[in-house]
Amino acid sequence: MGLEIKKVAKRYSNKNILHEISFEVKDGSFISLLGPSGCGKTTLLNIIAGLTELDEGEILMDGITVSSKSLNLPPEKRKIGMVFQDFALWPHMNVYQNVAFGLQMNGMKGKEIEKRVYETLEIFHMESYINHFPSELSGGQKQRIAMARAIAPRPKLILMDEPLSSLDAQLREEMRWELVRIFQQFKITTIYVTHDRIEAMSMSDEIILLKDGYIEQIDSPENMYNFPKTSFAARFLDVTNEICGKVSRVNSEHIYVKSSIGIIKAFNTYNVEEGQTVTWMCRPCDLVPVENNLESSFDKSTNNVFLTKILFRSFHGGVWRYIGTLITLEIVEESKQQLLFEFSSSVKYKIDEMVHLIVPVKLCRLLQEVDVSTASNEKGA
Repeated sequence: MGLEIKKVAKRYSNKNILHEISFEVKDGSFISLLGPSGCGKTTLLNIIAGLTELDEGEILMDGITVSSKSLNLPPEKRKIGMVFQDFALWPHMNVYQNVAFGLQMNGMKGKEIEKRVYETLEIFHMESYINHFPSELSGGQKQRIAMARAIAPRPKLILMDEPLSSLDAQLREEMRWELVRIFQQFKITTIYVTHDRIEAMSMSDEIILLKDGYIEQIDSPENMYNFPKTSFAARFLDVTNEICGKVSRVNSEHIYVKSSIGIIKAFNTYNVEEGQTVTWMCRPCDLVPVENNLESSFDKSTNNVFLTKILFRSFHGGVWRYIGTLITLEIVEESKQQLLFEFSSSVKYKIDEMVHLIVPVKLCRLLQEVDVSTASNEKGA
């Protein structure tokens, strides 16, 4: 099912929850609505489902209007499936009855229902639990049944509201793979609400990042991670190193930014002018230690070079994560600027140790704050 969201707005008690949200979803794609609590993602999902009326705008499914100021097609007529955070299984029904419920509501009968229920439970490897009640199932098993119930009628669109948030970390990872496998198999258009960046990046074709009821950025997971448009987008996807400064020089290859620690570079793929204030950014994983701290072992023309003094370290399984204070190279003194970086657990530095770090210029980004309230919220997803 193709989906069009056109300038959708919603208010509660004169407070704007959604501000003219617009995007398109291609048939068969998996889209995540990502953002912090209170950003409007669940409200938007409920409007798409028909559970909440919009105040402005329009929603079209396969080119047909299902929501507008004068129309709100009931959820049961939208050919959608929904999976909730709390599973919402009927406690007095066993697994078979829960999965069959939607099929009965759609007018299926007898043997046809029985065949579809068994086929769907086999997809989730839950056929042996067909006579169990929800109280007899684990959290992961309940989630599989909730998803089986949503998929059994073969809807054109699945809406999911943080369905994995109540599961433990290992089970969440298992279920992510399970969901991707199943939705790819059936080619069902999916809108997935989450505040978990790992879920969004690992499962989605595209991510719609929301902040305060506005769209901050729409992009593929890889592009949003590597080329965030704002500081909010950069920080929400992962921890960042950010250094503020002003553009001092621009040539065909590089942008030079004058900062409190000296001149730092980024590739010239940004529309900036000399004197403009920008934020230079890199990820902790982008920084690499210089072998034996030898300056001759790297090319300064294609790398930014930092000298740091280790302040803190912590072990994170496969990596050691460090916080170091930057040394300004021009006058060789400690600055107030800090860097976060991480290396393989086979590389271990001591507190107060001095370490040269490099980051390739091609991995350095420039962030320019965008006023999303005046920027266009329209983009195809």
